[in-house]
Amino acid sequence: MANGKRTYNKYYQLKSMQLGERFKIDDNDVRKLQLLTSYYRNQCKRPINVAVVREIDGYYCERLP
Repeated sequence: MANGKRTYNKYYQLKSMQLGERFKIDDNDVRKLQLLTSYYRNQCKRPINVAVVREIDGYYCERLP
């Protein structure tokens, strides 16, 4: 998982997201980003609120206030 987490951190830079910012997620990356966002919410030293949200037209990653 360490190599995968590093790759997804580089491709989806969740820490640099502004409050309320969101972007569309590729369907193949949804599960890995769900795991990554749970890490940022629960286990990270400085937690940030990031969630994977399902909409009618696909999945989005959103930074919550």
